Amino acid sequence: MKRILTTGLALLFFASLSAQDLLIEQITVSPTNPLSKERTEDRARICEETKMLFEAPVKKVHAVPSAAIFPGAVAPDAEQITRTVTLSHQPIPEHLRHIVKNLYYSGKGNPTLYSTGLYAIPGEPITIRIPDELRDKVSIQIGIHSDRLNYWMAEKEDWRRLPILTISRPLTKRTTEIASPFGGLVYLSCPPMGEACSGEVTISGAVAAPYFKLGETTAEQWQEEVQKSGAPWGELECEGVILTLSTPTLRKIDDPEQKLRAWDLIIGACYDLAQIPTPFFRKQRIVTDAHISGGFMHSGYPIMVSHCPEIGWDNEAPISDPNMLVQGKGCWGFFHEIGHNMQNAADWVFNGTTEVSVNFFTLYIFDHILLGREGAHPSIGMAASLKMIQDHFKNGAPFEKWKNDPFLALCTFRLMQTDFGWEPFKAVFRRFLEDDKNPDNERRNDQWKIDHFVTYFSDAVQRNLAPYFGVWNIPVSEEVQKELQKYPEWMPYHMKSILK
Repeated sequence: MKRILTTGLALLFFASLSAQDLLIEQITVSPTNPLSKERTEDRARICEETKMLFEAPVKKVHAVPSAAIFPGAVAPDAEQITRTVTLSHQPIPEHLRHIVKNLYYSGKGNPTLYSTGLYAIPGEPITIRIPDELRDKVSIQIGIHSDRLNYWMAEKEDWRRLPILTISRPLTKRTTEIASPFGGLVYLSCPPMGEACSGEVTISGAVAAPYFKLGETTAEQWQEEVQKSGAPWGELECEGVILTLSTPTLRKIDDPEQKLRAWDLIIGACYDLAQIPTPFFRKQRIVTDAHISGGFMHSGYPIMVSHCPEIGWDNEAPISDPNMLVQGKGCWGFFHEIGHNMQNAADWVFNGTTEVSVNFFTLYIFDHILLGREGAHPSIGMAASLKMIQDHFKNGAPFEKWKNDPFLALCTFRLMQTDFGWEPFKAVFRRFLEDDKNPDNERRNDQWKIDHFVTYFSDAVQRNLAPYFGVWNIPVSEEVQKELQKYPEWMPYHMKSILK
């Protein structure tokens, strides 16, 4: 009923207005001509006009000026084609459900996207034909830049692009026609816990986008496709991740195979530390965007990365060439956001440690893929770390300070890792995952998380870590302190001098 009402309002809206009446038709928003945060009324109007455009009759939709800049124009000579793609969707398998439900920062509930290798021209309709068995089970999405700028941090920033760019529509009929005033890569999508389904989907009216899938696309096929494509965006896919990059960047890649294998190592290392079984229920996604909803990068599905060369942010280079990451150049943030997607927030992320335990994964990648932490981040250098610890204990080691200083708090766990390595962390994570198989487990409070982390780590190394957490003023219950007295006490060697 709501959809019918909204569509009816859109029809009335377009019956009474000409294109010249739409603000979104009169302005061009870009990194060099951002829409100021002071123009609150104009910004609200553009959001409403976008929603109406998405509900408008297909024949009334045409490209808006900003679309030519971002996401970008399609080459005038690009051929509109018809392509049949095979969809095969499976819901999250039973053995992963107890794991996925606790990955709070991973966008776990977002629809699973299936790439088609097609790009919808701004303002031009595409037609989707599906068999009866796919009706009401799959949606069509145009656009991958799904961050909305009218909320969170971006709401208070000047907008470098239009605020809403993606449109999604459930496929309820055998034939559906849809158009976007912004254009974008075309996806089929299904709810991650939706019904299993498969079938062939035919899409007409879009243009071919650059698309490389490791193990299927040859270097020769890739070069031919990427050079002739008129689409502004394309994708690289391997076992662990799908990378969405601009076509100019993709054209610089002669053979994506080696680069994607490096990405597989990075993603695989994170699953290894988290002890998450692979293959996972879907591949991670990383997308670059001129303006994201919050921060310089953020986790989720997809992981969003700011890429705006006009203001000096070129983040496509290290994504397209992970050799730059392997050399430790500006890679902390990338590894950090992937790590967020792996955090078991229900079990071992207690208050103040969201931005701390995420960097277990960052450090693990440095240790196992980059073979060392040299140059990883200024705040984990020897001098900086020692000063943080010394200053903290001189001031009485207040727990509130610890919870609000991620790199200080990371020192606590780094000292443990230095003495015991990474295997105890894996053992701890495995035990938490075993706990989660019990359907009677309720959501844990902070004390439960601290007590169990300290207990599980102590069990893994056969040493008593309760006194160590105690000197940091991290509260461990009396019950756990007594229980762990069965093990010899552990304290990092150099802490003796710090605690004098």
